[in-house]
Amino acid sequence: MKKILFALIAVSFLFVSCKKESDTRARAVLTDVSFVEFPATGAAEQTIQVFSDADWVSEAPEWITVTPSTGTGSMTVTVSAMDNMASDGKVDSPRKGTLIFKGATLISTVELPVTQAGDKYRGLTVSSVSDVAKKADGEFVALASSQVVAVNGNAYVLSDGTTQIYVTGDGVKPGDQVTLNGEKETHNGIPAVKTVENLAVSSTTDPVHPTAIDITEQLATYTSKSVQYVTITGEATPSGKNVQIKFEGVNVAAQLVDPGDELLALEGHEVVVNGYFIGKSSNTLVDIMVASYEDKGIKSNVLFQDDFEWLEPWSAAAGAGNDVSENVVNTDAAPNIFGTAELSGIVDELVKRGYGYVWGWKGQDWSDGTPDNGNKRTLYLQRNYLKFGKTSYSSGIILPALEKIKGTADIDLFFDWCFSMTGANKPDVMTLTLTLSGGGTFESTGTETSDEVQSAQPTDGDLTKLEWQHPQIRIKGATSQTRITIRPTNSDPMVTNPTRKQNRWYLDNIKVVPAEGSSPGGGGEGDDPNAAVLPVEWTIQIEGHNYATTWPLANGSATEEGVSGYIASTTGTGTIWYNNEAGNTADKASGKKKTKLDVQALDPRVAGAWPGDYCQFKVPGSVAAGKKVRITFETRTSATNPKYWKLIYQDGTDWKAACEVKKEKVEGVDVEYTHAMNADGATNIQVDATVTYASKTDNIIFRFVCQSAMGAGGEMLTAPNGGTWRLAVTDATKTDWQPRIQWGQ
Repeated sequence: MKKILFALIAVSFLFVSCKKESDTRARAVLTDVSFVEFPATGAAEQTIQVFSDADWVSEAPEWITVTPSTGTGSMTVTVSAMDNMASDGKVDSPRKGTLIFKGATLISTVELPVTQAGDKYRGLTVSSVSDVAKKADGEFVALASSQVVAVNGNAYVLSDGTTQIYVTGDGVKPGDQVTLNGEKETHNGIPAVKTVENLAVSSTTDPVHPTAIDITEQLATYTSKSVQYVTITGEATPSGKNVQIKFEGVNVAAQLVDPGDELLALEGHEVVVNGYFIGKSSNTLVDIMVASYEDKGIKSNVLFQDDFEWLEPWSAAAGAGNDVSENVVNTDAAPNIFGTAELSGIVDELVKRGYGYVWGWKGQDWSDGTPDNGNKRTLYLQRNYLKFGKTSYSSGIILPALEKIKGTADIDLFFDWCFSMTGANKPDVMTLTLTLSGGGTFESTGTETSDEVQSAQPTDGDLTKLEWQHPQIRIKGATSQTRITIRPTNSDPMVTNPTRKQNRWYLDNIKVVPAEGSSPGGGGEGDDPNAAVLPVEWTIQIEGHNYATTWPLANGSATEEGVSGYIASTTGTGTIWYNNEAGNTADKASGKKKTKLDVQALDPRVAGAWPGDYCQFKVPGSVAAGKKVRITFETRTSATNPKYWKLIYQDGTDWKAACEVKKEKVEGVDVEYTHAMNADGATNIQVDATVTYASKTDNIIFRFVCQSAMGAGGEMLTAPNGGTWRLAVTDATKTDWQPRIQWGQ
């Protein structure tokens, strides 16, 4: 740089030699800096190298001192700044000016911007959100008290009751009333504030939201230049740390930005989301900051899905290209996942997600596992999808096991793929072949190897456009251990491309769902592959019943779930189990030895029932929020056994009453119950309850719980006795009141 400067000065000397010798002002002036900055107070002096061919002078704001202020030829000057203090003794507003070094002409003038820090917010008028939203970007603002109405990982939305604004920052929660300072900016097309300072929280109340705009039907065209409160209903699809809501045939998705782990866990659920539109991060993404949501339960029976959007941090870091969309093969923008420093961690993440890798080359069949050298490591990153293969080497992918399948199921596999081309637009002529392990066969072949998956891309002449292909492949009898391998038909590229020796291809948007009419959950209600399968029925009071050995238990022992005191279902999968721990404990304390389980007149009975005992009805498998389940059975007790019982069920992690709760005062104590036994000790009561689940629940469990020691005949019991509680059926020739759990209406 200095050589150039001196050359310029030398030229200027030649120019000067032609002029009058009496004009000593410089014809060339340059400096070694382009701007000068100072802190508000205590600023250290700064030096500037001035390059000149003759005399020069300086001009500066009054708060800047240049020493020396004039000079001849090249020299070093010192620049200092006065403390930026106001008359009240406080730091004044930031200030700026121009420091000038000049010679004889305009072209021999250097103008250096000079700035000094200060209190950016001094003298600012406190503004409402509505006023701040109208300010120009770069203005510093002091926000009046406003309410935080939504929060995500690193930002929040503020409202003054009329207008909302996006704020980058943290340290708040919904409902906080805050004041703050910051700098106005535009974020993805909407008003925003950044560089928050002096944040203060004065109070916290429930957030107040305006009326929501439903954008479900207008998602494809929705946009706004302001932060709007919106609502949308659709299926949740996790995408990295965000969740997207997509609709068939619509190329725009709603993106719930950093909504937290709870929403991320709702893959495949229908959700109703209320939140704030915070701009469009791309032409195809409408960003929303979630304020609240409602889980409507499983909507899609997706067994596996991956759009590879979780690759975005690596794609951005490595500058990954987008060959298919841009219709160009750019090898410089396709970094190798195995060996690129910026992509460290992708291989581990693929393994964590259950993927495997296969490769092949000339004269070799397919291998899997971790490649032992670089030539076999031919997996490359595109902008959130994958590219496979290179000259002479082929590669493919093994999908994770389909763990959501219970038993066996027929499934449909969907994915996008596209073969590549050379820089001269010659196609990599190839097909794909799929193979299975862990169970299942391809419908088209009846074997574990599929037909060749063809591409509609031209294979003759030049390939003018890379185009995604969208195959759908049916697999019969898949299991939870089924793994699907997708790879080129031939491991040796020479077989299909003897001239170019290339099997290069792209993969994106993998999805596996049950085939139409197939239930991966074994026929359960709804679309959850792990859903409970109903109805489940038990048969009692008939000859040849199935509980002769599983129900009875002698005195002195407590039942154990799945071991004693239980009845297996005769339709579907489920168990009835009686927990007699409370009665057994009380019986031992009294020394009366009355408690036991037996079968009498084909009825499963419990002698010595006691408060805290319960009969449990359980069906394995989940039930989604919003689903209804109905339980029916008949029961009775002896007149000398407890009268008050309560039917409860598990909803999420909570236990709730399954029907109307009543209260009765028993010896001065309120007893809550849902059912009271008949006093005659011989007439059954009918239990019929339908519940609606508020939360997704892992298993269907009802419990019929003994609530009080008051006997059915009206006598207060002091210890377990020989009276009995039993499951019974008034008319065993009919199935109407055999114990049953079914989906409710």
